[in-house]
Amino acid sequence: GSAVIVSDAAVHDVFLGAQDTTLAGPITGSAHMVGQNVTLAQMVAGNAYAAGQTIVVSGDVTGSATLAGQTITVGTIGRNLRAFGQALTVNGTVGGAALMAAQSVTINSAISGDVAVNADKINFGSAAKIGGPLTIYHYDPASIDVPNGVVPAARITRKTVEAWSKAA
Repeated sequence: GSAVIVSDAAVHDVFLGAQDTTLAGPITGSAHMVGQNVTLAQMVAGNAYAAGQTIVVSGDVTGSATLAGQTITVGTIGRNLRAFGQALTVNGTVGGAALMAAQSVTINSAISGDVAVNADKINFGSAAKIGGPLTIYHYDPASIDVPNGVVPAARITRKTVEAWSKAA
C-alpha cells in the first residue's frame, strides 16, 4: 500500500514497507521499516532498522538504531546509533557509540560513547557532548571546528576521508 500505520500497542516486532510507514503505537520488540517516508513516533523497546528518503525517529528507541536515508532526524537511542544519509541530525541522547556518514551531520545532544563521523560538514549544537573519543573523517580534517565543551581535544582523532574506507 501507499501508507501503513501501526498504532496497536500489543505489537511485539514490526516489519513495514510502503511509501509512507509510521509507527504510531509503542512496540515491545524491534522495528524493521522501509519506505519513502519512515516515521517512528512511539517507543521501540528493541532495535530500530529503517531505510527511506526521509526518516524521523521521534519516539525513544531502547536498543540500537541502524538508519539509512536522504534526510534523517534522530531522537533518543538507548544503545548504539549507525546512520548513513545526506543530511543527518541527532536531537536526542545516544546511550552508546555512534557511527555516522552523511554530507552534513549535526549533533545537538549527548552521545555517551565513541563517535566516528564522515561528513563534508559537521555542526555541534549547544547541548552536544561526546563521552568517548571522537574520530573525524574529512577531506581536510583539521578544518572541522570542535567546540571545547563537546569533547576534550586529547580525545579527538582527525583522519582523511580515504582512511574511512580502510577502516571498514
